[in-house]
Amino acid sequence: MKKILVLSTALVLFSSSYAGLYRWVDDTGEVHYSDKVPVSASQKAHSKIDKHGITRKTVDPNAQKKEQEELNELIQQRKERERLVLEKRKARAKIEKRDNYLLLRYENEGELKHYFENKIKLINGNSTILKTQNEILNKKVVKLEKERSASNHKATTESLERKIVDVNETIRQYEKALIENDMEVIKLSKAYKEDYQRFSELTQ
Repeated sequence: MKKILVLSTALVLFSSSYAGLYRWVDDTGEVHYSDKVPVSASQKAHSKIDKHGITRKTVDPNAQKKEQEELNELIQQRKERERLVLEKRKARAKIEKRDNYLLLRYENEGELKHYFENKIKLINGNSTILKTQNEILNKKVVKLEKERSASNHKATTESLERKIVDVNETIRQYEKALIENDMEVIKLSKAYKEDYQRFSELTQ
């Protein structure tokens, strides 16, 4: 009886409206027809039908959401592929640039070796000077500390303390420079091995 009533209602609506109707099913499974979709049903699947009862459009928010999520996933995958392609191009361009630099700068392997050896030699020479200066400054600190200990004059003691602080600061700067020089030598040694190997491959 209930189904007959629903069907009759639908027929009346069809005959009285030419703009189209909406059909949806509520949580209890009951079918509804109306010229507007209630807010409570708008987020659920519903269909638009014409005056002849033919479904013209079906709206399923859940399906739309899933389709949008799948589309977003495809877009992200495409962006990731494009990013990887761009990174590969950049890496290839970097290698080509380095190869051109090696071939233009050096005539042979001996020239390449000579270049790096000279750079390392200069750094090591600078480090030798810094070490010598540090030894001198350390001795100076020892001398100043002895003078400060032997002094009974406040002004002289304070002056000696300031000198000791200044000299120790210079020593720290030299020690920092020595560490930086050692790191630079390690960096150059690594670069030499890489460049030498690559140059050999390019000129074979």
